[in-house]
Amino acid sequence: MRKWCATALLLATTQLWAPGHAAAFPHAAFQDAGLWLESAKNPVPAGPFAWAHGYLADAAAWEIVAGYPDGDISFCNQGRPTECTNYVTWAKVPSFRPGNTITRAEFGTILARISGAEQDYQPGDTLPFRDTTDRTAWYQPFLTPLFRQDVIRLSDYFLDTLKPDEAITRGEMAAWIARSATAYGITTSGEPLVFTDIPNGYQYMPELRQGVALGLVKGYPDGTFRPGATANRAEATTMLLRLVSRVAKNPPDLSELEAVIRAGLKAYVDLGLDIQRQHDVRPEPAYLWENREAIKAQLSPYFTGMAIDPVYDTKDYGASFKGTGPQTWLISGFTLVNDLHQWPWYPGTIQSIEVAGIQPEVLTDRFARVRVKLKQISNPIGQPVQEYTRTPTIYLKREGSRWLMTSSVEP
Repeated sequence: MRKWCATALLLATTQLWAPGHAAAFPHAAFQDAGLWLESAKNPVPAGPFAWAHGYLADAAAWEIVAGYPDGDISFCNQGRPTECTNYVTWAKVPSFRPGNTITRAEFGTILARISGAEQDYQPGDTLPFRDTTDRTAWYQPFLTPLFRQDVIRLSDYFLDTLKPDEAITRGEMAAWIARSATAYGITTSGEPLVFTDIPNGYQYMPELRQGVALGLVKGYPDGTFRPGATANRAEATTMLLRLVSRVAKNPPDLSELEAVIRAGLKAYVDLGLDIQRQHDVRPEPAYLWENREAIKAQLSPYFTGMAIDPVYDTKDYGASFKGTGPQTWLISGFTLVNDLHQWPWYPGTIQSIEVAGIQPEVLTDRFARVRVKLKQISNPIGQPVQEYTRTPTIYLKREGSRWLMTSSVEP
């Protein structure tokens, strides 16, 4: 039986982390999610990358991975254009490409987000490799702090050449992850390696032993590790997500997260009611677009910029905000109401959302995943007042000194 912490006095200091569930996946986060899910309507593990679905769910919901901007696709009703009725939204939905190899720059970027190294970047810092002198390169804010922490080393690369846009090997990944753990203060004596393909004197032997001891690095069923092989993006993401639970010296108190959720939902509902009062019917998307900066300013203390940034134009309707279905004009990934169809500014719909309980699932220094019991009061037009109890999973991450919500998904 699930127990809820209604007063938020519980502090989880030690947790075993388990990846998210397929049903708790931001369904339209990637246009190629069909490679690990049955469909957006039926998000059960399926396809060649079904084994990674939970890790990809958390990585997407925490904004650890962003994907590739592949262009416009049409979707509505959670990714099924054939079910569209009143609105057709044209959105730039990225792809994840789980089978592609991952480059050193991409791997380092995700590692820096997970470890928090990105927060130590100083504008103007540049990697000292011969081929990374461009101060404006997109990876500098992520890879430079890793170099300062001795995660990336000049001595590892021939002629001091990093080749950031080339595929990283499994051996390098193990070394970077283990060194990142050391930089954070996680130490272990390491374990004897049982892999059959690691020679004596292997360059990354100490790091590989540490990674295995910490449970961050794993081999293949045939007893090999294949240190010189490359890994695909799904494998690399899985390896990196194992580090999340280890970065947990200073996890947040549940009361801190609850305060953010309470205040954020109140701001969200109040915003909707205020917009509703200004319009006899639901406002056109163009209105929301024209007032996007004011809307973002009201919500930015509680939601990440990626969650509320406008990213596309809608065909025939001017402009809109990213989301996963009709009327998702504002909060991407926040499915606090059934099927994303009842938003605060839909005339007379949501009147209030109260937090009735909170249960921790993952609490680390930078990332949190909690199950929340919400009591929602709605007043649809022509119908009596209705009360709902919902139990979404809410994802949060720390940006600087603040905790912000990134995504919310229903069970």
